[in-house]
Amino acid sequence: MTVLLRRRWPEARVVGVDSSDTMLAEARDKYPGIEFVCADIAHFVPDAPAGVIVSNAALHWLSDHARLFPGLVARLAPGGVFAAQMPHVNHQTSHVLMAESADAGPWRDKARAALPRYPDHVAADYYGWLAPLCRAVEVWETVYHHTLAGENAVLEWMKGAARRPMLALLAPAERDGFLADYGARLARAYLRRANGVTLFPFRRLFIIAAK
Repeated sequence: MTVLLRRRWPEARVVGVDSSDTMLAEARDKYPGIEFVCADIAHFVPDAPAGVIVSNAALHWLSDHARLFPGLVARLAPGGVFAAQMPHVNHQTSHVLMAESADAGPWRDKARAALPRYPDHVAADYYGWLAPLCRAVEVWETVYHHTLAGENAVLEWMKGAARRPMLALLAPAERDGFLADYGARLARAYLRRANGVTLFPFRRLFIIAAK
C-alpha cells in the first residue's frame, strides 16, 4: 500500500506505521525509499497533519472504534482524506463455526482466549462518528465471492489469517483436534463444486472520509 501511495504522489512524504519490528525490517529492505515507523496506530501522531491516511485490513484488530476513527480523522490536515478497508465478518458463517469449534473440545479454554474479537459495529455507526467531523463521508460494504481451490479450501484460507493466534497457543494434539472439528464444520457449510472450486463469500467494510 505504501508503494502505491508513493507512485500516486511521488513528491509526497510517505510513512508506513506498524507495531511489528519484524514486519518493518522486511518492509525497509524491500522499499528503501519509504519511511517506516514502529508504533501503535491508535496512539501514533504524525509530526505534521497528514494529507492522506490509509488503512488496509488493519483497524479491525483494534478496539474502541468510536474514539479510534475520529482520532485518525483529527490527524488530517484541512481537506485531508481518511480511507479504510477492513473485514466485516463477526456474523459470517466461517467465524460463527470457528467459535463453535473453539468450544467443542479439550482445547476450549485456550481457544476461547485466542478467538478473534472484532468490533461489532454497523456501517451507520462509522458514519455517525465521522460525519460531524467531515465535509463528506462514504461508507459501504462489499461481499467478495472468492473462488478457492483445493481440499477444504476455506479451512486453508482461515488457517492463514484469523486462526494464526489460536493455533500458536494450542499444543500439537489440541491443534489437530481443533482443525479436524473446524474443518468438518466448514466442509459442510461450504461445498466444493464439481469443477473443484469452493465459493467463499467474504464481507468487507469501506470508509472514505474527507475532512
